Amino acid sequence: MAWDLNEKDAAWIAGIFEGEGSFLAYKGGGKTYKYLRVMIFNNDLTMLEEIQRLCQSGLLYKNEHKRNPKWKPSHQLQFGKKEDIKGFMDKIYPQMRTAYKRSQVLLAINKANSNGGDYI
Repeated sequence: MAWDLNEKDAAWIAGIFEGEGSFLAYKGGGKTYKYLRVMIFNNDLTMLEEIQRLCQSGLLYKNEHKRNPKWKPSHQLQFGKKEDIKGFMDKIYPQMRTAYKRSQVLLAINKANSNGGDYI
């Protein structure tokens, strides 16, 4: 079952999200912010794969920098389905500690909901 995390794993993911993640409302081709995305960026692909495995969800984008061979590859794990947003809010959000990141999550949800996004 997706998002069936124990408290230890949820706290670990929350810490990574607070340092390397974004929670945003986006337009999705329209003029109103109505969709949400949870994204975690990192150079460590194995860590993102572990988060994806634990959550049993998410899309992993591997970005190999072709413009400059000296740059390390950077990757992102992205969650966007409504059930993923709910899983994030149920399991990860309560483990978050920084007020700024918590407020950014709520701001994005409010922006999406005010435009008919129907989240949480």
